[in-house]
Amino acid sequence: MALSNSQFNDLMKRYDERQIERERELDARQKRLYDVIPSLRSLDDAIRDAYINMARVELKGGDVASVKNEISSLEAKKVSLFKENGFPENYLDVPYTCNDCKDKGIVEGVKCHCFIKASNALLFHQSNMEKRLQKTFSDFSIDCYEETKTDITGRTSRQSAEAALNAAKRFVESFPDKSNFFIFGDTGTGKTHLACCIATEIINKGYSAVFVKTPEFIDLCYQRFNDKTGEKGAMYERLFDCELLVLDDLGADYSTRNTPSLVLTLIDERLNSGLSTVITSNLDISQIRDIYSERVSSRIIGDYKNFHFFGSDHRIKC
Repeated sequence: MALSNSQFNDLMKRYDERQIERERELDARQKRLYDVIPSLRSLDDAIRDAYINMARVELKGGDVASVKNEISSLEAKKVSLFKENGFPENYLDVPYTCNDCKDKGIVEGVKCHCFIKASNALLFHQSNMEKRLQKTFSDFSIDCYEETKTDITGRTSRQSAEAALNAAKRFVESFPDKSNFFIFGDTGTGKTHLACCIATEIINKGYSAVFVKTPEFIDLCYQRFNDKTGEKGAMYERLFDCELLVLDDLGADYSTRNTPSLVLTLIDERLNSGLSTVITSNLDISQIRDIYSERVSSRIIGDYKNFHFFGSDHRIKC
């Protein structure tokens, strides 16, 4: 999935525009040559006729050696004319933006690296992730986690974080195989950091991911009614159809009567569509149940892998 059909077509349109612009530049350079070197036009005609003649001779099985010599002589004369009039030999070699795909976006039926880069840039733009949040697993260090503090499972803070990191790496490696994460625990322990690492790695694989804080999601639910065809409406739709959603800081929203049902709808729609979601929260499951209802907490218990982050605030300690 990743790019929608319209997004793919928009990118390919950019490549078409590059090719058109290159053709215009080539035509402009050719015109300038003919204006400065009038005799070049007849020379080009002679070279073209020589190539046509060589093709005819080859079709008849004749010897093309003399024709090749004629072409070489004409080409050498053309180079001389260029130099005599101050033009470089490669003046008509208008550069491509990407030499590998010749600005087509595709190389032998495979997306070119430049197309992948452009699509990733578009995916990042639509991900709602600030630049500072675009982190990879190499940016996530477990050195800030204590090896002394333990939770009810008996794991240390570092062991819990390392287990979550390893699970996240396996998730990214197997993506788009479906999996959901609930990362909860103390403030400043790297929950959002890990979630953003997952999203960044997923986008770098060419899939779509969107990051949204829970209060922003709740606002979008109401704002979309007045902006169905605008950016707010489009953003709201992306929350439901992106291949990975990061719903950050569940519990930080200003709870209203409708908030639990809005959150449940988002979770259920994505589960039913087989789309992966990562939720972070300072709340544990019992607190989620009390604030959002048992239906929300049961989905997280049954359909999400739960990871507990605890210990000192890294923003202070590290």
